Order: sequence, then structure tokens, then C-alpha cells
Amino acid sequence: MPILSVDAPVSDKKAKVNQNKRIPCKYTKEVGNLISQVTLNPWWIAGFVAGEGSFYINKSSSIKAMFSVSQSVTNQHVLWAIFDYFGKIGSVSGETKYSNSKLTISGIKDLINIILPFFDENYIIGNKALDYADFRAVCLMIRDKIHLTAKGRIKCLEIKNRMNSKRDTTQIKNRAMIFNDWDNLIKNLSISAVRVTLN
Repeated sequence: MPILSVDAPVSDKKAKVNQNKRIPCKYTKEVGNLISQVTLNPWWIAGFVAGEGSFYINKSSSIKAMFSVSQSVTNQHVLWAIFDYFGKIGSVSGETKYSNSKLTISGIKDLINIILPFFDENYIIGNKALDYADFRAVCLMIRDKIHLTAKGRIKCLEIKNRMNSKRDTTQIKNRAMIFNDWDNLIKNLSISAVRVTLN
């Protein structure tokens, strides 16, 4: 069985980026043939997302939860494999600014029915587990339309402002819980308080 290497380029030619155009991202026959021979391990995906993925909240005109995974344009076949694994939900697009390709999933039904159950079972180890837990809370608020209320929107923005690079990891009292007790991390996620309790 072939190995889906994150270092193997789609072609021998180095990708060239036109700053005035988006990087082409196509599910080519070559990519399809490659990923059809590979069975991804769900724990591999969880580990890959821990390093290359992002759970974040967009606050444009409305609150929106988004999950993404990025790779260099020459490794976009890895994103297509993950795209295929999740049932071809979301989209893969190019980012000319960073010469990257990105898999993005933002449909709330896809997040609730596919992405959340996947990461609840195949949990992320490390600080990003906290970002996922916060992301999960906002997804459930969106599902229940709590985000459409004034208080709900404020709570979503409070969560957004403590996620990812804005999280103060020095305040995490018990790091062992992030690594060893995922079930309790999820159970302690209260929709009323919408926060993760770390005792």
C-alpha cells in the first residue's frame, strides 16, 4: 500500500504562484488515483490536524464556525485525501499570499454531524484540544441558534477572543487533563457557561 507522504509533490515542477491569481486546486485524475489506494488512519488525521489544522470563529456579519487544514501547494494531495475521508464536504482552495492550499469546512450541519463526532472520538492531544472544545461549544450554540441572541453573540465573541494565539496557556492549571482525560474535558463543557473547566 502506498504511503501518502506530506513531502511528496504532486508534480516534479516547483509550483509557481501568480500573485494576481489564486493557486489552482483541482481534484485531478492523478490525485484521485493516489488517494484511492490509501486508507487514512483517523488517529493520523487527528495528529495531523493538531499540527496543521485550525478551529476558529469568524465574526463578520454573523457568527460562523470554521475548521481548516493547510498545506503547501505541492502537498495539496494530502488535503484532498482528508477531503475524501470526510465525505467530500467543504472545499480546497489556494492562498496566494502564503503559497498554500487550504481545506475549509464551515457548513454547520457538516461540522455538527461529521467533524465534531470525529474529533470527539479521535481526540487531539495538546493545547489545541482546548481550541477544539471552545469551537465545539460555539458550533452547538449555532446549531441551537443561541448565537442569534444578543447574549449569545457576546458569549461567542468572548470564546473567540480566548482561542488559538489569544489563549493564555500559562493559566492552564492542569495540563495533564488535556493529554489524559478527554472525556472529562468534553463533559465539563457547559453550554450554560460555555467554558472548559480545568480543575
